Amino acid sequence: MLKTLLLIALGVVLYGGGVFAQDTVAEDAYLSAHHYSFSVTDGFSEKAQQALIEKLSPYKVILLGEGGSHYLRFYEQVQLPLLKFLHEKLAVNAFFMEMGHSSGMVGTRFLRTGDTVFMPGWKPLKESVFWTGMYQYLLPSKGADIACFGIDFENPRNYGKAMRALIPLLPADAPLTALLQSLPQPLNCDKLVEYNKKIKREVEQDTALYRQHLKGQYDDLLLILNNPGSCKDVMKDRNNNLYRRFIEGDKRIGSPRYYGQMGVAHTAKHLRSFAAKLDKDAAFEGKVCVINTYCLECSTPEEEVSNWQLRAVEKDILRLLVKYCQSDFTLFDFTGADKRFEQFRKMGEFILVARHQH
Repeated sequence: MLKTLLLIALGVVLYGGGVFAQDTVAEDAYLSAHHYSFSVTDGFSEKAQQALIEKLSPYKVILLGEGGSHYLRFYEQVQLPLLKFLHEKLAVNAFFMEMGHSSGMVGTRFLRTGDTVFMPGWKPLKESVFWTGMYQYLLPSKGADIACFGIDFENPRNYGKAMRALIPLLPADAPLTALLQSLPQPLNCDKLVEYNKKIKREVEQDTALYRQHLKGQYDDLLLILNNPGSCKDVMKDRNNNLYRRFIEGDKRIGSPRYYGQMGVAHTAKHLRSFAAKLDKDAAFEGKVCVINTYCLECSTPEEEVSNWQLRAVEKDILRLLVKYCQSDFTLFDFTGADKRFEQFRKMGEFILVARHQH
């Protein structure tokens, strides 16, 4: 009896080991054929581009999730060649970011005119790889074929810049002109809330006049004024507002395909995130593609880098993916993966592993 039990146990161990080995071989076979190196200077190889065009074509929204920390500077470097690729190969002509629409409005103004007076005040323009790079890229076409919009709460500094940018378009004697001229500089959150109510009331008093003079920027103004997000509560769950704001932006812009960039807390589909909500919307159901970023040995002086949003698959990333990461950035495709990779697929369609970045 004991001999029989030992033989059964040995058989289970050998069979189990064989299954595990087969799974490992199958996993490696898939991953070796579905990962792509990426360079901030050269983008993807021609072969990788062709594969990604086919993979991404069915989607209407392509999201890059910033993992680790918003302070990591490499995201600007990644965003520039990625958006160029999407613009050229997949006709992406609008992008959105984790910011208010006032920031998006003045950002679009810069891309189309090069005017730095009202440029968003995140950092000195000369340090902004993405904005200066996009301006140079779009310069031959005057930036007319791409637009930026924001779907988060309004930043007081950029709100003030957006409002002041509208003044030259208005009649000198219009009540709205005087109201915008009276905006405090600098503008804090309390004053933003106060003035937003005043400006909204005035616009509602004479919509025909302001629509006539502001033209296309009138819709921008409404997107800003009607933003229910609050700069007074920046830490709450903002995913519902991000979702609603994107839908409003889409009604105005109507692009066939969008690129977006925001934190992984808003893109990971296993969370109650913006991406998960949008992916269930009737107009975008099954059409939202997520690229979540995992930071491997990255650092920034501002805070500790953490991949907490991807904690559930971190061991699998280290066990399965890292051995293929021979470049600074490696993109892993799970769009056609089977149940062996279900843990990754629940979070998004792709994972971008960034190594030793700052």
